[in-house]
Amino acid sequence: MIRCMLALGLALCATAGCGPVKVPLGANQTLSDDYEKVLKAFTRHEETYEHFESRVFVDATYFAPAFALAYAQQRQERLGLMPNEAKVERERLVQRANGEARFFLSVVTNDFFWNDLDRKNGTLKARLIVNGEAVAATSVKRLTDDEVSDLVPFFPYISMMGRAYWAVFPKPEGKAVQLRISGSPAIIDLKWSGR
Repeated sequence: MIRCMLALGLALCATAGCGPVKVPLGANQTLSDDYEKVLKAFTRHEETYEHFESRVFVDATYFAPAFALAYAQQRQERLGLMPNEAKVERERLVQRANGEARFFLSVVTNDFFWNDLDRKNGTLKARLIVNGEAVAATSVKRLTDDEVSDLVPFFPYISMMGRAYWAVFPKPEGKAVQLRISGSPAIIDLKWSGR
């Protein structure tokens, strides 16, 4: 019976297309006008457990150029930016997205001291996996509580029980992006596939 259920589950997974949702990772690709749908497409969530005990929960949004456009539009609407302000903001965000791999991260850990992605010798490290090689972040910035509060309308998955970060890496080549958050408590891999 268990084998039949497992086989059925695998068959459903294969036909339903389980795995990373393919998103437009390049520039000049149009998306839905619905920010929540775009945010969901560019956000990954993973969590780890050990012996039924939670270890690390991560939500990460990849700022590909296509997402940067949607985010700029949402900022214009929510902040009431004037057209000239919105244009400057949009150009700045897209230019940055074209030149680097930027991620917004919300991280919750079982032990508060593990949540230290921004420290040089922290418990957890953020790395981009490119062609099987780990690439270190060029910067990881932990956000203040005030900064986090300002971002909650744009990233509603933020948990006030954790910390939020901006992680920046050199721009990878190719149609797939893999972000790894790892350390002694857990290894979490978040993947984005391009179309």
